Amino acid sequence: FDLESRRLVVADSAAEVTRRYWEDETNEAERVTNYLEHI
Repeated sequence: FDLESRRLVVADSAAEVTRRYWEDETNEAERVTNYLEHI
């Protein structure tokens, strides 16, 4: 996860599919940002 751009960084094309799903369906990037800023 890149805090500056607030985007999930993926390692391969299979992970890209998951990233797109998370960002489109659940706003996962916002959830991860919140978690990382408050741990």
